[in-house]
Amino acid sequence: MAPIALQVTRAGFSVLGRLSPTLAGKAAFRLFCHTPSRRVRSEKERTVLAAASRRMETAARADLRVPGGTIASYRFAAAERNGPQDNIAGLVLVVHGWASRSEHMMAIIDGIRQSGRDVVAIDLPGHGRSSGRTLNLPMGVRAIDAAWMHYG
Repeated sequence: MAPIALQVTRAGFSVLGRLSPTLAGKAAFRLFCHTPSRRVRSEKERTVLAAASRRMETAARADLRVPGGTIASYRFAAAERNGPQDNIAGLVLVVHGWASRSEHMMAIIDGIRQSGRDVVAIDLPGHGRSSGRTLNLPMGVRAIDAAWMHYG
């Protein structure tokens, strides 16, 4: 049996859909784009975030302006340089998924840094240290574009 919150949501959308399909569609999209809580969900996640926090402090952080708020971005220097590299070839953007944050990507970030490249990681809108409580595809694209415009 479905949880009570899901049953109530389904019933509400059923009624609203009969009264105003347009309004029901807008409400459904808004609900779909609402990001999960940022609170730590498990002891394992708490451990991962604690281990990542020390390495996150080594990054140069910049809050980038996007329509509707800011996104947190972090630039990590390469662990060591393997030789002269131009700025673009030596820079990699790392973007997390839904209900995640840059701290969850530290294993990937560290691996790229070990290859001699700088890394930029961003917290998408509504995630990590970025503002907001919603994310949709255009917002994600604007966040990536803001990182590209800032870091090259």
